Amino acid sequence: MSIDDYINRRELRERLDGDIDLLKELVEIFAEDVPNLLDNIENAIKKDDAELLRKATHKLKGSISNFSPKDSYDYIIELENIAKTEELSKAKIVLNQLKLEIDYLVNSLKELATETKL
Repeated sequence: MSIDDYINRRELRERLDGDIDLLKELVEIFAEDVPNLLDNIENAIKKDDAELLRKATHKLKGSISNFSPKDSYDYIIELENIAKTEELSKAKIVLNQLKLEIDYLVNSLKELATETKL
């Protein structure tokens, strides 16, 4: 798989005005924060707390949107919708898919941050 399978590079380049140093900083912060953000979502699901899930997914959505992700963003939206309907039975399955996509996203971002330009 390539970086472009997980990130819309053109959109990201425009969003960051081509600033690779800014990307490196954002990737470092995101890679540090994402485990806690995912833990918050998982805890909300375990507690069967739709409002907590809505807040946790919204926070992750804001954080991840900086990177113009592809599939991972769709899974976050799906979790948000699950929280809105308060029907959390499918949330764990979607969370597992999201975790996998975020792993790919973080690895792609780290690889992209090693390049000399966006």
